[in-house]
Amino acid sequence: MDKYLTDWIDIIDSMKNDNTYKASWGKAIIESLLEKDYTIIKGKIHVEEYFIVKRIMKYYWNLNSYFGLTQGRFLVVEKIIEDMHNQFYKRRNSDFPVLFGGIESFINRNSISYERNLGRLMKAINDNVAYRFLNYKRKKTNLYKLDLEKKVLIFTKDQLKCIKDNKKILLDLIHYNWTLNIEKFNLSPKILKKVTNVNLAVSKKKNLDKHFNFLLRYYGDNLVDFYTGEKLDLDNAKLDHVIPVYYIYSYNMWNLILTNKKRKKVTIPLEKDIEKLKKRNINIMETFGPKSYPFDGDFDDAYNNNLVDMFYDALRK
Repeated sequence: MDKYLTDWIDIIDSMKNDNTYKASWGKAIIESLLEKDYTIIKGKIHVEEYFIVKRIMKYYWNLNSYFGLTQGRFLVVEKIIEDMHNQFYKRRNSDFPVLFGGIESFINRNSISYERNLGRLMKAINDNVAYRFLNYKRKKTNLYKLDLEKKVLIFTKDQLKCIKDNKKILLDLIHYNWTLNIEKFNLSPKILKKVTNVNLAVSKKKNLDKHFNFLLRYYGDNLVDFYTGEKLDLDNAKLDHVIPVYYIYSYNMWNLILTNKKRKKVTIPLEKDIEKLKKRNINIMETFGPKSYPFDGDFDDAYNNNLVDMFYDALRK
């Protein structure tokens, strides 16, 4: 195996014993190279720390503010994200989580504050991560050349090719070790999936037509709003997650209901709605059977493993 690749793997493997700065730094470096956020000077690839740190800011916003995870509560970046979160939601009517792409207008309006925060984060990274990242068992690797004066990382073309050729291996290892660190502080479900998708700007739209049509079939001619029990017009009906999707991060049928399009999302559902959801799921199993085609075993699994209560209890902690 190429020594350069081996050095990357060794460094990533050692992340399980560190805070999450190293994981975010490694991921941001690789994605900056893959997305060509660099310049070529005299045959060498120069990546500005500014672009790396911007990516790190997005990762931590999505993990901490959107997914509601904590990564130890002692990192400078967590304090920065907490301050940004408080400023952003101060003027909103809803406290429902928003991915990083949804705060771009807020960043543009507060560009001076945002750039100042990037500067704070860059200093913390340079003081604690940029040069230490290269160390493995008291030896310094040659993953990149660090120019702290110009605030750039320098790579050779061969190093860039190695990273591109092995991007899946490297990113999968980073996601795995980052997840191990986050699991020390959180009981949230699907952490690995959340870490893997941490660079999302906006939510990916999933086709839920079969979910919608299944509930229409369940209600028949008596279509009502799950929350209010009032008659619901088909044109005004929408799918909703009782336990919020930002937390559960799945589209299981046992958590989906129909409600009015005008209803605002909530971060924590009421206990009476949780009880109503469990009764609804039992009624579906009694009506269609526990397998409930096309959601084979979905309701049965939720019932036998008490998933509704389990996720609801964890959400409220």
